[in-house]
Amino acid sequence: MNRAAMGERAADEPPSLARRVLPKLLLSLVLGGILAFVVQRSGVNIIPEADSFAHVTWWTVPAYVGVLLVTHFFRASRWRYLVEPVKDDIPFWDGVLLNWIGFFAIFALPLRLGELARPALTKIRHRVSISAGLGTVAVERVIDGLVASVCVLWALLALPQREHVTDPIALSLPYYATVAVGVFVAAFAGLLLFLWQRAFAVKLIHWTFGRLSKRLGELLSQKVADVAEGVRSVSEPRLAGGFLFETILYWGTNALGMWLLAWGCGIDMTFGFPELIAHAARTRRLCAGTILGSGTVSNTDRSAGSSCLAEVRMIETLEQGAPVTPFLDFGDTVRIEMTGEDGDPLFGAIDQRLEQSR
Repeated sequence: MNRAAMGERAADEPPSLARRVLPKLLLSLVLGGILAFVVQRSGVNIIPEADSFAHVTWWTVPAYVGVLLVTHFFRASRWRYLVEPVKDDIPFWDGVLLNWIGFFAIFALPLRLGELARPALTKIRHRVSISAGLGTVAVERVIDGLVASVCVLWALLALPQREHVTDPIALSLPYYATVAVGVFVAAFAGLLLFLWQRAFAVKLIHWTFGRLSKRLGELLSQKVADVAEGVRSVSEPRLAGGFLFETILYWGTNALGMWLLAWGCGIDMTFGFPELIAHAARTRRLCAGTILGSGTVSNTDRSAGSSCLAEVRMIETLEQGAPVTPFLDFGDTVRIEMTGEDGDPLFGAIDQRLEQSR
């Protein structure tokens, strides 16, 4: 075989998997490294100190891993309801494995380019068009965004609010959560409208682009029709109900896992005073005599007491529905005293009476 023939044969061969994946993976690692460097420089320790693990309840770590596996099982298994109108003979575990590969691709590739992995793999293995696959991804993203934004809005509105909050950003959070819900509701309505007027959308695309090129118009109109096939599951109650049910299981187990891990890692302070001082010195120009205000300390063990009346009132609201402990009033006395292990005071008692100014 001459060199020209060998060159033509090499040119006809598709690029290897390593050549297709490694550049994207390298780009992801570079971007991740840059972000990690920025976070580390801002004072956040990406790798905690060894003593930070002293309060971890270790059985919660494997328990969290188990819950995480259940979470991602439901995240992957629910996809079968979305793809059924396009192709109803995809084996169950094949669909789960395809989705797991796609989830890894989302983590590995930058800018969520991994969203294209599932449609591409489904086309290779089961001859489902990429356009139809993207339609199923669109439904999944819209429903997930709607569920997540509704949960955030509920948390902001239903949970007790701290009193006397004046921070404009904190006050505007419920508004932004409402906007997020509105965006995803509009996106879902758009999917339904697109599905309802599918024939009109196909004809419109064909007519618009067909004026430029008949072939281009036919190609794009077929892509739109394929996307509509991927969206069709939302119009069938059985498929939409099954997908929504497993979506709730997915988000529910996800929340359970986060709560379990947070509880298992819970300590009285998320950072100590040495870390507070180190972070402040790293990010600000501090001079001798600088006083750092850390705010009050909230104890995980409530029997140890609370450091501020606002926290006591918040706990009472959570447990009893309304605060019972009043705020300070004129004539009340505040006494603060710290003692050592031998019981002797370290710096004397602070004993002050609240008096009205005259």
